[in-house]
Amino acid sequence: MNIQHHKHILTSPIYIIASVLIGILIFGAGVFVGYHKARFSNTWDTNYTRGVGMMNRSPSLFAPFLNDADDVNPHGTIGTIVSIKLPLIMVKGQSEAEKVIVVGSSTRIRVMHTIGSTDDLKVGEFITSIGNPNDQGQIEASFIRIMPISSSTVPEISSTTITQ
Repeated sequence: MNIQHHKHILTSPIYIIASVLIGILIFGAGVFVGYHKARFSNTWDTNYTRGVGMMNRSPSLFAPFLNDADDVNPHGTIGTIVSIKLPLIMVKGQSEAEKVIVVGSSTRIRVMHTIGSTDDLKVGEFITSIGNPNDQGQIEASFIRIMPISSSTVPEISSTTITQ
């Protein structure tokens, strides 16, 4: 027998075993990421519904389509500040749903177009907040804009559009 033939016989199983192991590692990584995404989503939904008093809602096949504008977006809200206990702000949206906003050190605050601070946040102010949801059902704000309240500047909110 030839030495080259022995090398080929030994390297083929090694490549096959290495390919199977790499495939198992990739599959395991996908399961790990999927599990953590599903756990975050479940925990966030549970805490969000508890936070806005929706624990007694009945599960329905059509539930995802029956939510109003305040329930759709966990990444931000538009509404009136109802309480301030920094770093938390409670905001009531157009359909009376309340959301908790977490103000951090990196949160940018604007009063219309000028730079603002947490001192500018007051109960009754109309704000827009954008951020990321955490697993307690809160929005960790990256940006808050304070807008003056007047009948000509408060936008009307529908489920699909914002008009002035």
